[in-house]
Amino acid sequence: MLSCAKGDGDMDPDGAPSPGDAAVDVPPERDGFVLPPEDTDPPDTGSTPDTEHPPDTQPPPDTEPLDTSTPPPDTSTPPPDTSTPPPDTGTPEPDAPPPDVTCTSPMVACDMRCVDPRTDERHCGRCDNVCSSVQRCAAGRCACPTGQTACGTSCVDTASDPAHCGRCGNACPAGSMCASGSCGGTCMAPRTMCASGGSTLCVDTSTDLRHCGRCGNACSGTGAMAVCMGGTCTTAGCRAGFSDCNGGSDGCELNHNPSGLACGMGTDLGAFCGDNGCGTFCGSTSYRVVNSRSGRAAAWFRARITECSNCPSRISHRVTLTVPMGVDYDLFVYGPCGSLLGSSRALAGVTDTVEFSISDTLVSNDSRDYFIEVRYYSGASCSNWMLTLEARAASGTSC
Repeated sequence: MLSCAKGDGDMDPDGAPSPGDAAVDVPPERDGFVLPPEDTDPPDTGSTPDTEHPPDTQPPPDTEPLDTSTPPPDTSTPPPDTSTPPPDTGTPEPDAPPPDVTCTSPMVACDMRCVDPRTDERHCGRCDNVCSSVQRCAAGRCACPTGQTACGTSCVDTASDPAHCGRCGNACPAGSMCASGSCGGTCMAPRTMCASGGSTLCVDTSTDLRHCGRCGNACSGTGAMAVCMGGTCTTAGCRAGFSDCNGGSDGCELNHNPSGLACGMGTDLGAFCGDNGCGTFCGSTSYRVVNSRSGRAAAWFRARITECSNCPSRISHRVTLTVPMGVDYDLFVYGPCGSLLGSSRALAGVTDTVEFSISDTLVSNDSRDYFIEVRYYSGASCSNWMLTLEARAASGTSC
């Protein structure tokens, strides 16, 4: 067995170094072999830390230079504005709704008016029940002249009409006649055979409108309810909207509501000042009659309201329609055609008045054209209505 002498670095039996000896690192032994010293360095992680430049935890500053260039101008053309601005009508007076109508029996309220449903051809028996042009309203029913029957919108004699022989819609075969309400080939007294429109008919010439008194003698009359009585043409009154003013054989020659009227076709009444204040001290002005017209049928007119002073005041005109008894005309005043400035819908025989004004714009001339409509509503009369135009001066340039 080997023995070793105790020398420097030997340990006492308690395992502690001898006092006064310096501590010496002695490599450990195992089974007689000296083991290499333990590696006390940290483990190799595959990367070498940079101890001279510690990691910067802040994001790098944005050092990109600012864009100080000027963007190119927008040379694109915007789409045109095709919308239509609302018309400048000044400050028209509102068109107030008509008041409720209270009627006394047997009259009833239809279309804000009192009408007699027993005879009114626009409201026959009830409101808005309009009789056809060949019918009249009798006892509240649309009826044909005596001896005729209503078939659709026509009044026919079912005793002789081949399209309505005996009853509405019963047509006779081609070439045959209708006699006494039956399709056949002969006419029985008092009927006479007459050709009409390529057909042969059996007619009573004492009452037939197309063969009154003789074959081919048709009764007619403008605007009239023509009848054949005893073989003679006469009238049983005028249709709605017509009047017989000459008592002649031409029927009801006056048409109160002629066709073909339009706003832009009105008769020119002239231009007149409308300044409410005028003169050096802008004194107030008053209305005066500057023009008038009369008529017996619906009509259109045009006029011009002008601003004639520098006074800060409104400009205004007044239009009055005097209506005769028995007929109803209404009054309407427009700025541009279709733009209502004011209206009056008084009853038959009652005067209509419309007064309108336009505010003063200091930077512009407020003169403008306007249009007047005399509108027929109902009734009949051979007397004239009277339209009066009032302005603040009889001139269109100086007040």
